[in-house]
Amino acid sequence: MIQKYSAYHTLAIIILGVVLAISGIGKGIQLTLDDFETIYGKAIFIIALLYIMLPVLVNTFSMLWDMLKDGRWLYFFGTFLLAYLVTVIYYFKVYRKKQNI
Repeated sequence: MIQKYSAYHTLAIIILGVVLAISGIGKGIQLTLDDFETIYGKAIFIIALLYIMLPVLVNTFSMLWDMLKDGRWLYFFGTFLLAYLVTVIYYFKVYRKKQNI
């Protein structure tokens, strides 16, 4: 179940990033921990980053492990070129079908 949520979350992040890049919204905007003055602002920023990053990392590592375990070498080496996109494609084409058996 966590792989399903992580794959959909990663897909949403990829689509959002592509749409924002194409539309030009947010160019030049960068937020860092130093931009927040209070401890509460810094804590909320870290929690927001973890909410965005952890599902993507779970998806990446769980799909990489499954690729290695099943010998899907083309997907595995493709991950080094297009990391998050290949793991999402692998989830929808291979992993999801394998789990429904």
